[in-house]
Amino acid sequence: MKSKSIKSTIENLVKAIESEEFDTVEAIFANDVVNSVTDKNGDAFHLKGVASYIEALKRMNFSKTRPKLNITQINLISDHEALFMLEVIAQKGSHKLHNYVAYFARFRNNKIISMDMVEALPEYSDKFWNEF
Repeated sequence: MKSKSIKSTIENLVKAIESEEFDTVEAIFANDVVNSVTDKNGDAFHLKGVASYIEALKRMNFSKTRPKLNITQINLISDHEALFMLEVIAQKGSHKLHNYVAYFARFRNNKIISMDMVEALPEYSDKFWNEF
């Protein structure tokens, strides 16, 4: 994949997630994508398949929190890998989240085939999305 195409794909993905355009999210991922997501301890668990990732996004209920996802940087590692960082700002009532999340994404045939995540505040982020 060309670097411009990888950057555009990442930008389109973030925009689609932020606005809950799940058909676009689905089109960006390979059907058998494996996404590594952090839990409250910062450990990884794997979501296999695009449907499981979309279900996880839906549970976050972005339409209620209206988070702002800002891409702070995209680093192209190779012609099929990229590392990117998001700033996440969201609010639920009096509870605010200001977090940073990094993703390592691998691409094949213009689709994301895997995406591994780490974040700065895994415990508070988990609490914010699941308890407040």
